[in-house]
Amino acid sequence: MSFFAVQKGCKRVYAVDKASIIDDAIKTAVLNGFEKHLKFIKSDIFKLNLREKADVIIHEHIGNFIWDEDMLAKVGFARDRFLRPGGSLIPFKIDVYAVPVNYLSSIESSACFWRRKQYGIDFSNLALKTLARNAFWLNHPQQVNLKDSKTFLCAEKLISTMDLMHDNAIPKKIEASFALKKNDVLSGVCLFFEVHLTPSIRFSTRPGKKLTSWGRFLFPVLQGASSPEIPRFSLP
Repeated sequence: MSFFAVQKGCKRVYAVDKASIIDDAIKTAVLNGFEKHLKFIKSDIFKLNLREKADVIIHEHIGNFIWDEDMLAKVGFARDRFLRPGGSLIPFKIDVYAVPVNYLSSIESSACFWRRKQYGIDFSNLALKTLARNAFWLNHPQQVNLKDSKTFLCAEKLISTMDLMHDNAIPKKIEASFALKKNDVLSGVCLFFEVHLTPSIRFSTRPGKKLTSWGRFLFPVLQGASSPEIPRFSLP
């Protein structure tokens, strides 16, 4: 991202990271003739000191589960300490959506396969082992690759907006309600998000959009790891 900033004409770019990737970045900058405009700083963001304010701050603290990399605290610190008045933050807003789904994970698909007789042979013990071995993942948030909205049980809802220009912490509690149809089978709630880079440029992890490294997240509902039947929550 610092290389892209130089390519777009930024006169001075501070590239900050506490990991050893900085060492490789320095060599790559020299290889591409970017070193005159770049200053690499190997530091934790909370220990960073700069002599000047920045016109633009670009960050990539979106975690695998949206905010699990302490994004708001780090971005808020950098924003308040280093961004000049009227400066830009990229991205500056993230919208989080949720939708109830009936989705069979790869773990459950495997268990269902072994639960049925294959070629006249009973492999149900393998179904039990598959579920037992993956009990943690069956009952905790999972990253899933939903290619479309066929598993949606209703329309998605915007449940939270993170205003990175002002917010410093995620909400302690998020509530949302959905109206589902009779006989729907609920396996969990799927979360995806839309990232606003500028007022007119954004990208989304919504199923059906181009796949990103984040994917979508499934929060399971009443899944059982002790039975090959994989009980679901059926609406009366």
